[in-house]
Amino acid sequence: MDKGSYFIKPFNHKKMQECMQNGIIDENLLLGLDKMTEYLPEFGAEIFLNCKVSACKASIGKVDI
Repeated sequence: MDKGSYFIKPFNHKKMQECMQNGIIDENLLLGLDKMTEYLPEFGAEIFLNCKVSACKASIGKVDI
């Protein structure tokens, strides 16, 4: 079983897009926010759980993401 998250997103989608359009946030910062999930996986904007069906049934209620 594997679990985690992707991309730490400090603002909602509209604000992130406005920041990109106005040059407040650039691609390097986006890459840095994505890399931060290695250290702070609980703060990712998108979560995932990869498992086999039997493992998922045994883990329901026990998954801590």
